[in-house]
Amino acid sequence: MSVEEPASTHWNDYAARWSLVGEPLRPSATDIRYLRDSVTRLLPAHDEPDLALLLGVTPEIAAIEWPRPLQLLAVDKSPGMVNAVWPGDTATRLARVGNWLSLDMPDAAFGLVMGDGVFSILDYPNGYERLAAELARVLRPGGLLSLRLFCRPEPCETVDAVYQDLHAGRIGNFHVFKWRLAMALQGEGTHGVKLADIWQTFAARVPSIAELATRQAWPEPQVANIHSYRDVSERYSFSTEREVIEALYRGFELIEIWRPSYELGERCPHLSLRRRA
Repeated sequence: MSVEEPASTHWNDYAARWSLVGEPLRPSATDIRYLRDSVTRLLPAHDEPDLALLLGVTPEIAAIEWPRPLQLLAVDKSPGMVNAVWPGDTATRLARVGNWLSLDMPDAAFGLVMGDGVFSILDYPNGYERLAAELARVLRPGGLLSLRLFCRPEPCETVDAVYQDLHAGRIGNFHVFKWRLAMALQGEGTHGVKLADIWQTFAARVPSIAELATRQAWPEPQVANIHSYRDVSERYSFSTEREVIEALYRGFELIEIWRPSYELGERCPHLSLRRRA
């Protein structure tokens, strides 16, 4: 996916189907509890409320009740996501449409930046490097960057291995299966995976969505939601932890990595980083 392209039909469609998206594609209660606690612990204290930036409109993050005052600004490129997913503006939070790679904010405007899976919609390495540079610009020295990633494993598993676990009943939900399949299709490369290729591989091996849903005891609408990938040319990019850390290294110091214990949690690490002075 080009980092320059405007909000796409895919993301507007994704917003309309948000209720069918589940963990780990969306953060769990465990993720949110860790985010709240780690920000409370690691964010330097100031007399005035901190201005915080949220990349995207993840409603679970928007709804966090912080133990100290924060003014939250959420930015998403898709009007559909803002309209359908954002839980609403309040006195302490606001959402607007914008470009993460060219934020309409002054230098060092924020004390905190948060994001959930944000690198996975950018191309590697250019998109990663551009986002890292823009976040370094808008985050004040000493400020906190908190990210949950979607990372491919090293070494990457094969598509056959994913389907073996599927047919053996060793995958807990369809979202875990879909992410494992997408990462396996990307393989060891860094070019990402086209959404249409995820659909084509799935359709070639699963003749009946209804039968799969019944056999796995998964909600059929969640499984059928993979139809939204059909003919979509956009790509998801599944980095490794090392690739993300290297992209961020110039502007940020890594201070903590935490990996949740839920299924696929080892591929969904949280990084806490400090903006270098």
